[in-house]
Amino acid sequence: MLFLLQGMRRQDIIDLRRAAKVNKNRIVFFVIICVLIYVPVVFSRGTGDITKKGLYGYLAPPRLIQPISDKVTLKENAPLEFQWGANDSAGIDYYDFRLYKGYNTYADNLILKQRVPGDTGSFKAEAKLFENNQAYTWVLKQVSLGGTKSDPSFNSFTVLKEK
Repeated sequence: MLFLLQGMRRQDIIDLRRAAKVNKNRIVFFVIICVLIYVPVVFSRGTGDITKKGLYGYLAPPRLIQPISDKVTLKENAPLEFQWGANDSAGIDYYDFRLYKGYNTYADNLILKQRVPGDTGSFKAEAKLFENNQAYTWVLKQVSLGGTKSDPSFNSFTVLKEK
C-alpha cells in the first residue's frame, strides 16, 4: 500500500480518507434503514396472511354509501336500504351491521343487529323499525376470514316518514 501512496500528494491522501469515512457513514445509514423496514415486515407475517389482513394486521373500515345524509325520507311501508362498499373485499367473511335509536351506540339503544354475508354490499331494514322525526345511527364493521374486525364506520340520520 505504501508504494501506492508514494506518488500522491498529502492533500490527495487526506481526500481519500475523507471519502472512505463518508462512504462508511452512508453504509451504516443504509443498513439501519434496511433493518427498520425489514423487521416490521418479517414480524407482521407471523400474525396472518397479508392479503387478508393488510401488511400490519389492519383491516380498513367499510365505505358507507347510503344513507349518509342528515335526513332520510321514507315512503309509507318502503324499507330503508343501507349500502356500503368494501375497501378490500378479498378475505371478508361478513359484515357486522348494527342500528341504534338515537345518536349513542349503547347496548340499550340497539334495535337491530345483523350478520351480513361478505359478498353483499347492502341490507334492507323494514319501515316498521323507524319512527317519524327520530334519529338513528348505523354502524358497520368488516370481519375477515381470520376473525379480524375493522374499525367501525358509522353515520347518524333522522327519519322523515311520508304518508
